[in-house]
Amino acid sequence: MDCDALVAKIAGRIDSWLVWHLSFAMRLQLISSILFSLQVFWARVFILPKKVIRLIEQKFNRFLWSGKDTKAKAKVAWDKVCFPKSEGGLGLRKLDILKFRDVAKEFLSFKVGKGHDISLWFDAWHPASRLVDNYGFRIVYDFGIGIDAKLAVVLQNGNWIWAPARSKALVNIQSQLPSITIGADDVPVWKSIKVEVRTRVLSSRKLKNISGSLAQQWRL
Repeated sequence: MDCDALVAKIAGRIDSWLVWHLSFAMRLQLISSILFSLQVFWARVFILPKKVIRLIEQKFNRFLWSGKDTKAKAKVAWDKVCFPKSEGGLGLRKLDILKFRDVAKEFLSFKVGKGHDISLWFDAWHPASRLVDNYGFRIVYDFGIGIDAKLAVVLQNGNWIWAPARSKALVNIQSQLPSITIGADDVPVWKSIKVEVRTRVLSSRKLKNISGSLAQQWRL
């Protein structure tokens, strides 16, 4: 797969910000939000090669510490930058955690609370599991809400506020909403099963213990 367009787009964004002489805090925020959103869009469709992930992370780290994409040595290794804040890192999301997503998503579901921590389309909060997996990306178009939408956009004060259904799929989705118990907070639930991946077995306990909170890091 040719990922030159992705790398070029990220480099272009960095170049466009150089004139602003941004502070460290602002550069951190840009990496956390805008740059990662570019990568996330591509990673939903493709499995990015390790070489591309390393190149993207290298550009992130150079921009973070120097304010530009140069070959200047970063002050802190990217691995450490991506540690949770409670462990001395900056809490950024390490890109290669995405390699676990296809395994992890089979273990993880959610109890619904306020919906701010649950992806509307990609998390298993509905009886039909992950909506995009069951209905395809057409469901996003039919509903007219962004691909990165949280469940909170259709849930307010414990009540569902879905727009009138415009497709059979949306009718099916909405018809099952009354069966969902709504609590105070969004709660990730890990299934206690095992799945064989190539030559090794990863239990839900092992997956959960991967650096940081996997429930937050692996999801797109």
